[in-house]
Amino acid sequence: MDLGTLLANKFKRCTGCQLAWYCGMPCQEADWKNHLLDCKPKDQITTADLLYKAIIRSEGSPMQSLDVQTRDDYGFDRAGMFKEFYLLDMYLTVLHPDRMAVKPRVFHKWMTQGTIGQEIISCYERYIGDEERERWYSWLLDNHHQVFNRNVSTPKVAFDTAWKAVLEIGWRYSGRTDAPPAESQFHEFCRSLSWSNRKIECLEFCGVILALLGPSPRERFWVPLGMCVGALEDQSRICHLYRDLLDNCTFQEFVLAYETSGLVALFQAYGFGPELYPKCFAEVLSASPNNVPSAWYLKQWMVGESSSKRAFYDYGFANCRNIDEYCALEDTYARYFRWDGADPQACMSHSIPNDWQTLVDYGFQRVGSIYHQNLLLVYVVLMHPRRLAVKPRTLHKWMVDGTLAEEIFSMYESRMDKSAGVPDWYEWFVKNRHWIFDGNWEATAVAMESIWEQTIYAGWRYCNGGADSSLTVSKIQEKWDSESWSLGRRECLEFCGFLSAISSEQLHAVYRALLDKCTFDEFVATYETSTLLDLLNKYDLGPQNYPAVVCDILAASPDNIPSAWWLKQWFVGGCVSMQPFYDYGFSNCRTLKEFQELEDVYERYFRWEWADPVYLNSALVKGSLFDYLATMLQLANKKLIRRLTKKP
Repeated sequence: MDLGTLLANKFKRCTGCQLAWYCGMPCQEADWKNHLLDCKPKDQITTADLLYKAIIRSEGSPMQSLDVQTRDDYGFDRAGMFKEFYLLDMYLTVLHPDRMAVKPRVFHKWMTQGTIGQEIISCYERYIGDEERERWYSWLLDNHHQVFNRNVSTPKVAFDTAWKAVLEIGWRYSGRTDAPPAESQFHEFCRSLSWSNRKIECLEFCGVILALLGPSPRERFWVPLGMCVGALEDQSRICHLYRDLLDNCTFQEFVLAYETSGLVALFQAYGFGPELYPKCFAEVLSASPNNVPSAWYLKQWMVGESSSKRAFYDYGFANCRNIDEYCALEDTYARYFRWDGADPQACMSHSIPNDWQTLVDYGFQRVGSIYHQNLLLVYVVLMHPRRLAVKPRTLHKWMVDGTLAEEIFSMYESRMDKSAGVPDWYEWFVKNRHWIFDGNWEATAVAMESIWEQTIYAGWRYCNGGADSSLTVSKIQEKWDSESWSLGRRECLEFCGFLSAISSEQLHAVYRALLDKCTFDEFVATYETSTLLDLLNKYDLGPQNYPAVVCDILAASPDNIPSAWWLKQWFVGGCVSMQPFYDYGFSNCRTLKEFQELEDVYERYFRWEWADPVYLNSALVKGSLFDYLATMLQLANKKLIRRLTKKP
């Protein structure tokens, strides 16, 4: 008996698509909400079906799956970016088969009749009974007339008005008595007052909190101010906690505490102790703003669609060889953070040992900090109970016997599945295993350190005038943390060390001449305040010593460099950057093929001898990016590139 006959005898075929088989009508009805998008003709699929698919069936971020019409029909844009996650949680409760289980066709009928707000409230009252109501329900009671009213002002007008109010409230709280500048000039005006970016973040955050709004995961302060911990109800508790704090402290106190990782101490000074904090809140604030673990930024990326360079390297995106791998990895993390039990702290569980003897015994001290992660992955796969499951006592015996390298290699070769290819970290291990575990290998400063470690040493010696040159790199990094070094100060140390360790082109020579004359603190101060040009001129290293375009870059550095330069770094150095992602059309791509075609265009452009980011940025500003690219390159699909390079 063939398969078709067997199926026909035991199952019934779906009469709509003739593709799916069911054991009976009840089975088909139970699966209909999952099957309808594959079965219905395109013209019969409603936005309620698409909403159901985005929330229940999507493996990625639900927000990324919503099309423009669905967002409009179901109020996401009218709710605004601060509250759209309340709506998402509400629809999950209403549509999920294990919750209220409202069918998409019923939901669509409510929307077309204009009764969706009242119907959801009515159904929820019957569903929840006397149990504790969810946070989004209180918000819905107050706002459903606005959210589901199509006559409400356009989303941009509503958002602009709300954000203008936020900035005005924050401006007043900061102690300013004059009128706040226009929104388009707000950041520029604050910088003219010598306000740091952190201080501007504090003003925006205080405005959001005092305006009784909830910070969106898309906001840059969502992670460093601890809004990233917990679920919606935890974020509401945090908002109330911050409002109580702002009622008691001054803006200057708040900014100082934020910039020096002292917010926990500030809370406690005003009587708000740890018993009031959600889980992980104190840990995040203690590391804020510069040293928050990147797992929290990964959560922000997946929950709020706010891409983060901090998480890009730590969580494997830099290892992706093509866009398919990139999207597959992104989908994996998106599904993880949609799970109720998702915990960013668990993402950080595989860490480098902090015991010195362990670092020496198992090779970490010999490979240097650049390759710590590779060696760590060797041990993770080797010792994990569900992988090779080597016991600690066995590993210790191999180390004592001096056979660690060969035993690990033998274990991998005999039990590792290589059908899907060999990981990069394993290739590295095979190539370097003999010297990694050589107990007789001299751990001298010259022999032990990688190039990057030499860079850190050179920078540290320059910073301290040659003092503490015997410190290990890990000890140097501990001193960074204990002395609360800013990100800009660390970058300056690494850059100064790089110049001391490596000699190269004209600009390098200029910087080396500068470092011979100025102090490290001078260099850091001018870098962080965009005044490196003044420092160069002060020491008679004027524009005649370097290319003219360097002046423009240094004047905008470190925070306002045109994204065309980051695009060049992406395609010349293989260092993927999210800064040009929106400016140069990648956010307009609908498919992986479109992404690859656009990537190919920029890659060909930067291979060209006369490629110039200055002209590229000028074309972007003028709105003629496509015309410029079409003049410089032969474009195979001009219609596609024209659409992609339009400003989103």
